[in-house]
Amino acid sequence: MNIERGEGFVPEPRTVHQIAQVLKLPERRLLELAGLTEVRDRRLREATVRFAARSEPIEELRPEELEALEEYVKVLAES
Repeated sequence: MNIERGEGFVPEPRTVHQIAQVLKLPERRLLELAGLTEVRDRRLREATVRFAARSEPIEELRPEELEALEEYVKVLAES
């Protein structure tokens, strides 16, 4: 799916809202990640770049990728 790969897919704000509700994550941060609002939080921007730089599209995460994902979700979940 394009939404999972991030290949040219821009979700509707309503979709982001629903994802935030289900995952219990701050909607504002998900809107920023989706490119629907400006990223104001420097830590979120840096965490996004670090995570993307250390990740590869594979089915099972290597330990360092899992650590990067956990760090990223921790920053993402902060309000």
